[in-house]
This record gives sequence, structure tokens and C-alpha cells, in this order.
Amino acid sequence: MKKNILALVVLVVISAPALAEDTAKRYWGLGFGSASLSNTSPSSNPNVIRYVSGYHFTPMFAVEIDYSMFGNFTVGTGASAANVSAGSLQVASVGFLPVSQDFDLIGKIGLAENIADGSTLIPGHSGTHLRHGDIFVGLGAQYHVNSKFSLLAMYDNYGKFENTTSPMKASSVTLGLLYHY
Repeated sequence: MKKNILALVVLVVISAPALAEDTAKRYWGLGFGSASLSNTSPSSNPNVIRYVSGYHFTPMFAVEIDYSMFGNFTVGTGASAANVSAGSLQVASVGFLPVSQDFDLIGKIGLAENIADGSTLIPGHSGTHLRHGDIFVGLGAQYHVNSKFSLLAMYDNYGKFENTTSPMKASSVTLGLLYHY
């Protein structure tokens, strides 16, 4: 009995990549847009650049690793101003809801590691280096130009950059291009 179970496990492990090959697709992409950072004074809306890499396990499910870089921005005024650079690394499960053959709605949920560094003490926040892991969610749409390229529009919420009463939070709206291979 144990030999039969072992043989079945070996067969499944060997055949799984062959079965997955029909539906699996890797993809990577680049997106540009605008971020919104809350609980900063003055309010900051830097540009954002997103790098995306993912793997489709089925046509309706993928796993992604994204990195978002927010443009440099200034927090505070006068002598208490700090130049801040921020970024976020995300790992997410992605669901695709086909609306038509060329158009999908997208939903993401995962974890984000948010990091912000200031040239001096960031006014109103806990220091010059903010780092916090939080829940990441995203909503968007994808238009398949052809079998290799898709246009992507996304809204992403990265969560908090620190664990304080009034933490800096980030969200973004981006447009991008995905390459499927």
C-alpha cells in the first residue's frame, strides 16, 4: 500500500508540470502613475513606477511580485522639512474575471513591505526610516491587445508605512503594459 501511494505521489509530481504547461503563463510589466500619500503635511502626490512579475497557474489565478517606487517628496516646511523617498514590495494572489475574450477584471490581495527614508527626521512620524508590513489590495482591468501584450489599469492600496496612531499610508493609480511569455 505504501509503495502504491509513493508511486502515485511520484507520478503526480512528474506529470504536474506537463499538465500546468497548457494553462500556465509567465508575465512581467511596467506601470506608471500617481500615488497618494496620506497623513503627510503638506499632502504628497508623487509619481509612481511599478515593476510586475507574475505567473498564471490557471487563466483565472496568478501569483505576483510587484515593486512600486514612489517619487521623492517633501514632508514638513522650512527648517523641519524632510526629503523622503518611499517604496513598496508586494506579494499577492491575483484573480482574473473574464468579461470578454479580450477584457478581464482583476482583484489582488497580498502582503506589502513598505519602506520610507527621510533625509532628516520625518515631521509627524516616528523617525528617518519608516518600515512596516501591511495588507495589500488592488483592483483593476486588463485589455489583451494580442496573445503577448496586455494594457493594464490598476488601483492599489499599500497600507501603512509605520505602526503609529497617524501613520503614513499610500495608494496609487497606474497604467501599464504587460508582456506574457
